[in-house]
Amino acid sequence: MPKPAAVRRLPAKPDLELLRALSNTAAVSGDEGPVRKLVLDAIRPYADEVKVDALGNVLAVKHAAKGRSAPRLLLAAHMDEVGLMIVDHDSE
Repeated sequence: MPKPAAVRRLPAKPDLELLRALSNTAAVSGDEGPVRKLVLDAIRPYADEVKVDALGNVLAVKHAAKGRSAPRLLLAAHMDEVGLMIVDHDSE
């Protein structure tokens, strides 16, 4: 029986620095760029393909090892957060 290919796994404990950075980075709806960069940097080592679509969604794919089948899995999350943007200021 062939030996299964080595699979890089996520750490058993969450990366608290990443969670802290994601939580503390401003990402109001329509301006998720800084959080998108964090997500892209975090996911690239684990994915075979990574792209950002026209709406700013991060799409990552991890292929099964050659000759092996694997169940399909979708993980979905929001990058934005509730916020307020000031677009004009009247000093009166």
